[in-house]
Amino acid sequence: MEEGIKEEFNYDEVLAYIGQFGKFQKKIFIWLWLVSGVTGLSVVTFGFTAYTPNYRVATECDLMNSSYNFDTDSVPFWFRNKNDNISLDLRNQDCRIPSVEKNDEGECVNVYFSNESIEINSSDINQLIFDRTIMRSTLVEEYQFVCDRSYIRPYISALFMLGMLFGSFLFGFLSDTFGRIKTLMLAILWLSMAGFLGSFCMGTSGVIGFGVLRVLTGMGCTGSYIAAFVLGIEHVGYKFTMLMGIAFVIPFAVGEAVFGIEAYLIREWQILQIVAYLPIALLLAVYWCVPESVRWLVAHNKFDQAKSIIRRVAKENGRECPEHLLKHLTPMDDKPISTKTTRKTTILDLFSTRLILTRSLNMFFQWFSVTMCYYGLTSASTTSFAGDVYGNFLLSVLIEIPSYLFCIFLMDIWGRRPILSFCQIISGVSCIIIAFLEGSNLQGVEVLITVGFS
Repeated sequence: MEEGIKEEFNYDEVLAYIGQFGKFQKKIFIWLWLVSGVTGLSVVTFGFTAYTPNYRVATECDLMNSSYNFDTDSVPFWFRNKNDNISLDLRNQDCRIPSVEKNDEGECVNVYFSNESIEINSSDINQLIFDRTIMRSTLVEEYQFVCDRSYIRPYISALFMLGMLFGSFLFGFLSDTFGRIKTLMLAILWLSMAGFLGSFCMGTSGVIGFGVLRVLTGMGCTGSYIAAFVLGIEHVGYKFTMLMGIAFVIPFAVGEAVFGIEAYLIREWQILQIVAYLPIALLLAVYWCVPESVRWLVAHNKFDQAKSIIRRVAKENGRECPEHLLKHLTPMDDKPISTKTTRKTTILDLFSTRLILTRSLNMFFQWFSVTMCYYGLTSASTTSFAGDVYGNFLLSVLIEIPSYLFCIFLMDIWGRRPILSFCQIISGVSCIIIAFLEGSNLQGVEVLITVGFS
């Protein structure tokens, strides 16, 4: 019976009368673009709240309030290599206790490492001096992700991706079952509260709670993005689905850039975490500004609500409502009972034939490679390359916007497959070249190219 109604009522035909992308849809997209922006912000938060600063073991030459750097560019002047008299590269010596050499007056003249240098562990974190020129406090220091515990940080970072995996299934199901707008509200609140509560997980004992909340944050992030994306696309006509599908990602990059500015202004991880996540709850106002998807309402036999929204769209777009088409939206009891049965589509259909199986596996691999490249560079590595940390980060996220415009203008001209292949090749080659440019100024350029095309 429901299948018969779907065949008679075509919402795209209705949109041809009331406007496929008029004033009403543009207003909706402004609200939903805000949701896209905050999901971008939440993806990159960990890059700065858990930024790994340089650190070194304090020596007897250090005063109580000694800083990591003697000036902004180098370690203290007496921290020299005994053999070549240049500033030490401490990246591989962070937790080793250096030997001290003094002159006859008892002044430090040389500090160096030897085979006899002893390495401290994370429990001796009070013996470490941190470089606070980038962040004054981070989760690395809070949870002692240093020395023998430094390996834990990548796992905590990966928990967000795990949450995105779970969230895509959970919120996808909720969106199809209970509606797009209700699911979006739940996801926004979920994202905001999980991230906000993470700021109160203090001390080494708080790492477990923070890890759990990081999974929940990832779930709320992907739930918010999926629900908002689907809701926006279902409100426009078929002529604009490609345009709006790509344009919807632009605020994602803007949100990342906004967080970069917040991180520049706020150097304490706890305050930064609160400022990043708590205001997201304000987007619950979307509930009163964006209506439910007409397509979802029709699929679930909520015809009166669908008619009301259609008339509202027509009014705001300055169009006449096609009442003759709305006559098809009647309760099932008024329709003749159909004896035709329709096989229910499941996820297993993605593997039903050899051709579909091959294409499905290909797309799975494409998404795997794109996700690994994009999130690996944007979320983690952009704060680790040579040069200004904040400048590198802002450029690496803002370079996404030209790439989206590139796709919008060329998608229908060049085609989907050539663009996908071209961008994958550029990203792959750039990643390989980056490996040979570590520490050089050109590395940042390669990162921009890679992120942009991934």
